[in-house]
Amino acid sequence: MPPTVHSRTHMAVDDGGFRNHFTNRRVVNGVRALYLIEEDCTMKRCGFTLIELLVVIAIIAILAAILFPVFARAREKARQTSCLSNVKQIELASQMYSQDYDEVLVPYADRNCAGRQLHCQLLQPYVKNVQCYACPSDSNPYPISSIFAVPVRLSYGPNYYHVHGCGSGPRKLSDIAYPAEAMSFMDSQFSSTNQRGYVITYCRLHYPTGNSSGRDWNGMGLNRHNGGTNVSFVDGHAKWLTENWCLDISGDAAHRKFWNHNPPA
Repeated sequence: MPPTVHSRTHMAVDDGGFRNHFTNRRVVNGVRALYLIEEDCTMKRCGFTLIELLVVIAIIAILAAILFPVFARAREKARQTSCLSNVKQIELASQMYSQDYDEVLVPYADRNCAGRQLHCQLLQPYVKNVQCYACPSDSNPYPISSIFAVPVRLSYGPNYYHVHGCGSGPRKLSDIAYPAEAMSFMDSQFSSTNQRGYVITYCRLHYPTGNSSGRDWNGMGLNRHNGGTNVSFVDGHAKWLTENWCLDISGDAAHRKFWNHNPPA
């Protein structure tokens, strides 16, 4: 009776010469045998073709082109939220300063105000965190390390003269007719043509032609966060505004209130 072999492999007598070519050993009817497990690559494919690999690479490239901008916007949105928190904390510190100084708004010192302190110096006892003065999206905040024990970089400027005065004397809360609409601090930048120096936000209605875009002379740090900037208001709230809205010089009621001008009759 022939031996029963439960395998799809070929059988060969083990004479010692095929030991390395076979993977299984059995004893059938007293004869020592080996069974070879064969892999027939002619019956099934062993890999991808070049066209299939190119298709996969193309799909990955398309997905990357779609997703990377989304990830970049998401990261910037997170930085925008962190910046908005900074502006909010600075504004709350300004309100605490006003309560301690008979409702006088924190003044701003520039090169024409010799001996005066900058607003960040006056607000530091309330903020207690110098990192709040730098926007995470500002690639070049203005350094003022000489006035603090640790390096400080400024990214936020006050509404100079109309809300935070210096040369003309400090402003009071009673001078702000529309505190919920009057800008107090916003994303700003140091201007090489800014004659006052440091980081100040100048009124766009008073100085509309200092620069074609208003980013330089007016000191506004626009287009820093997804096409806009973060702004705090005298009443304490903060929000994001578009670049185009901040650059508007039409002089309508909303923009006059924003810079703390009396609205037109």
